[in-house]
Amino acid sequence: MRRSASLLLLGILQSCALHGTLDTLEMESPPAELGRPDYVRYAARTGSWIGGVAGAVVSIGTWPVTYPVSQLADEPLGYGKNEFIFFPTMLLASTGHFILGAPLDLVDWLFRRAWIDEPAPVDYEYTPQPPPAPLVVPDRVPAAEGKL
Repeated sequence: MRRSASLLLLGILQSCALHGTLDTLEMESPPAELGRPDYVRYAARTGSWIGGVAGAVVSIGTWPVTYPVSQLADEPLGYGKNEFIFFPTMLLASTGHFILGAPLDLVDWLFRRAWIDEPAPVDYEYTPQPPPAPLVVPDRVPAAEGKL
């Protein structure tokens, strides 16, 4: 009973790490404005969910090794101490994102994006700034007239 309760607690912790991992993957992926269609992005997101769930199960199994190592480290092993603990979740989520997203992205690029001329989402034209205002010097200085 105690073992199943601790595994349930670890599973709940993994579900928190999985959501953060998937959000990070989504933020680091190129936005839709750069030409990737929805079917490529949704396939990659599905792959990251599948890999992340599998990684969460693996992270529970590696917990007895990763937790003490992360606590013994003087500095975080990555961005934070939890990154090392949940590295199987992050690794398998990224792998699933790549395995399902990359082939569709390659096919889309070969047969669609390489052959059409889409305008850039951002205008990179150089627009110079206006020149600085000229320095205005008064004709009379109040200190020179004896006024302080």
